[in-house]
Amino acid sequence: THDRGSTGADAVYIPKNSAGVRVADVSLTLLTDPLPAPATGWPRLLTTDLGDLVHVLPGQVLFAGFGGTSLETLPVPNVGWATPAGLRAPGEPRLQAIDGDSGSSAFWHPTPSAAPVITAITSQKDLAETTPWTINMQRRFVQPLSSTPVGSSATTVGEWVREQMAKHPEATPPQWVTLDDVTPLATLRPLPPTGLKVTGSTATSVTLAWSHASDTRTARTGYRISRPGTVINVPATATSFTVNGLTAGERYTWTVRAVNDNGESPTVTGTPSDVSYDVRTPPGAVRNATLAADKSLVGGTQADYCTVAMWEAPLAVSGTTITGYDVTLDGVAVPASQIGNDLATGRKKLRSCGLDPSSNHTVSVRARSDETRSPYSTSLNTTLPAGVPRGTTVNAATGVVAVPRLDTTRGVVDYCVDVRWSAPVAVSGWPVLSYDLLLLESGMGFGSLNDLSSTERRVSYCELNPDEGYTARLFTVFGPSAVASTSAEQVATPAGAPNGTPITPVAGVKAPITTRLLASSCANVSWTLPAPIAGAPITSHQVVITPSTGGSAVATSAVLAGSATAVRLCGVSVTKTYKVTVTTKYAGGGTVTATGTAAR
Repeated sequence: THDRGSTGADAVYIPKNSAGVRVADVSLTLLTDPLPAPATGWPRLLTTDLGDLVHVLPGQVLFAGFGGTSLETLPVPNVGWATPAGLRAPGEPRLQAIDGDSGSSAFWHPTPSAAPVITAITSQKDLAETTPWTINMQRRFVQPLSSTPVGSSATTVGEWVREQMAKHPEATPPQWVTLDDVTPLATLRPLPPTGLKVTGSTATSVTLAWSHASDTRTARTGYRISRPGTVINVPATATSFTVNGLTAGERYTWTVRAVNDNGESPTVTGTPSDVSYDVRTPPGAVRNATLAADKSLVGGTQADYCTVAMWEAPLAVSGTTITGYDVTLDGVAVPASQIGNDLATGRKKLRSCGLDPSSNHTVSVRARSDETRSPYSTSLNTTLPAGVPRGTTVNAATGVVAVPRLDTTRGVVDYCVDVRWSAPVAVSGWPVLSYDLLLLESGMGFGSLNDLSSTERRVSYCELNPDEGYTARLFTVFGPSAVASTSAEQVATPAGAPNGTPITPVAGVKAPITTRLLASSCANVSWTLPAPIAGAPITSHQVVITPSTGGSAVATSAVLAGSATAVRLCGVSVTKTYKVTVTTKYAGGGTVTATGTAAR
């Protein structure tokens, strides 16, 4: 029992499968009290779409399954049949539709007093066999029963339903008819058109377009286009119409309805039949338009050829706003999604690739204000450069090697990575324009050297961190949008003192002169080593003695070990004063000097 009435379930039939297990069900359920009919009566036409059948059947007999029943209210349009939900004009009645699950049987009463029309029976699918889920009874009602119902001699669904209906003498037996037999098509209005929109306009006209209704069972004889004070009739085959003689800047609201001898199609919720539009003054021509040839590498290796078109908006026209551009490439429309902005210039930009070398192309651009197109089309033409066929592999630079090193040549501790590479094998039409080099520090971008000459093969990065991993990535540039990359294996700089730590000379250089065998004299040179620098050891010393007044060296030591702190040099005179220079070399090539005086 629910708010629509009370039901009594009769003769639930559960057939058996081949294993003798009852797995499906068919039930017959009648309302104790008839459902009230809408003021306009029950519809005279049902959908013949099998998928909609069990959702749009109003009537006085419920259909229900072994699992449960439900009673829904669905909108039905005033054209007279129950097509997709949502098609209902404001104020039109909502008809009752019966819904159910497995084991449902559907009955429809054309009028409250008419005999029911049995339209379908639904039986739950037997998973152990191959019987269909839905047995459609629109045409024939003789589906065999898979087993004999208890207390029944019926062998078909139709016989079983007749038996059960006969138990209720107050109910009118069903008629076995097809749906088309109760369809008075001649009395129905046509369905409305769909997808009404504006597809174009000028300063004095607007073009409307629409699609025919998908359901064509009710014939239309034409379409009626109207606005207050204006009615235009067009043929039933038309899907567009241009209205002329309008005033620029004025807003017009147009309505398009299908018509036949029974009247106009209804206005249906969710189906646009009205469209408003401000007739616009056309924009002017685009400005500063250019078209250039370009190259691209698909996947970083495959040759591709492109055109790059750029332009500026037309000069402003009062009351007109530029809403887009109609662009064609070689006469083929380009989707608006492919048109962007050039970040460097702010101009509109279209880059089209997938073209062939040496091919010629034309790009045309026309501004648009909503659907009002500019009367001025700007066309540009260019020929792409010659080269290997599109899709040919273009070679990147090879042999990219990164070598880390310590550098002390500037008098401080410094860490460098030297990167070198080999030029790629030349490909016709694809000369190397330049190289870009990027050094990544622990996966993060450290810095780049842009626009390296195409003849360069080596670059050094210094002032890096000690004991840090670096990866060099080389970009071979063939064009603005054609860049191939090659990376070297990651390398690590040596461990040591922080970058920029100064290297220092020895201290306290002393060189007293002593007499040797009365024939010559020697200087005993000594010094003190500076504090050690982690990662940058002293590799050697060398001592030179020169006259304090200038001139050539009078004594030069051999190259001494970095740990040395003294050396004896002979060949000096006890009667003269000399300049003593100690040259200290560090790992990484750095050199520092310290001086002292040699005298007796």
